[in-house]
Amino acid sequence: MDMRNIKRDFTQEISIPQAKAFLKRGSYIGDEFLLIDDVDENSFPLSQRKLNCLLILLCEEGTLLYKIDRHKLIAHTYDICIFNVNQTLYFYNKSRSHYKGKAIMVAPSQIQKLANDFCSLQTLRDRINLSPHVILDINSFKEIIHDFQLIQQQLKENSALNLPFCLTISKLLLQNSLAQPYGITLHDDSRNQYDTIHIRQPSLFDNFEDMVSTYLHQHLKIPEYCQLLHTSYTQLARVVKEQVKLTPQKYIHLRQVNYICTLIESTTLNNQEIAQREHYKTSSQMNRLFKNEMQISINTFRHLTPYQRQCKVHHTIPYQIVV
Repeated sequence: MDMRNIKRDFTQEISIPQAKAFLKRGSYIGDEFLLIDDVDENSFPLSQRKLNCLLILLCEEGTLLYKIDRHKLIAHTYDICIFNVNQTLYFYNKSRSHYKGKAIMVAPSQIQKLANDFCSLQTLRDRINLSPHVILDINSFKEIIHDFQLIQQQLKENSALNLPFCLTISKLLLQNSLAQPYGITLHDDSRNQYDTIHIRQPSLFDNFEDMVSTYLHQHLKIPEYCQLLHTSYTQLARVVKEQVKLTPQKYIHLRQVNYICTLIESTTLNNQEIAQREHYKTSSQMNRLFKNEMQISINTFRHLTPYQRQCKVHHTIPYQIVV
């Protein structure tokens, strides 16, 4: 039975319970994780659906035509399609094109674990939303298939104890996919053809910026950032120096000071309240950081006119950091 019979139930979503009920195949762990080894053009519902899972499709043969959030796209052999929770997805087969592939579905409750030690959950969502599929060469695709087969082998035991392993390998699969140059193949209605647009891959500095935004208030140490970014201090220091002429630590300190300035400008919080909100051990610790970077105390900064504050911030903090 294929998913076209889904009209009887689950008429508004694509989810793991739905796929289990109507495809009647695949390996799964409860409603948390599902792997399907043999997906074809007849495996998808023919109406628009909202995703209630993270869906990864591996395109082994042929082409896959779909619409995601009002954009018509096409995936080719060796592409990886990654769709996010709450995206609106519609598969269509105007040309009766052949498609063969594999699928992984991860429940919303488990997606945070895919982001752990990789990137922030929001960064992962933003990256998936930016481009629905990744364009791979054959060797990169074979590595992804190898990851898939590792999960498949582990799922043969069908034990809930295998969920952490399956999520770990799925995370590696995502990392391998998202590390590749990526793009989208959009349908141009005026010319009735598809054009592939390659999008710039996020750099190490882009990812570092995202990490700092996520963990700015938690005061992580530089080695912890290196671990999250899977890079060495030497490499991180080099790219930060190239981009903003600063060390990673100096960059983080200036980001923190800039945020303190923003809170002073936009709230009525006093120094003690800002220190508590930003998780400094004491207000004195925050004051020392501020004075070291701005060359004036927080109280002195407060007594400046708005114009003087603006001049001080822009004179001290690089424009890439100022919000």
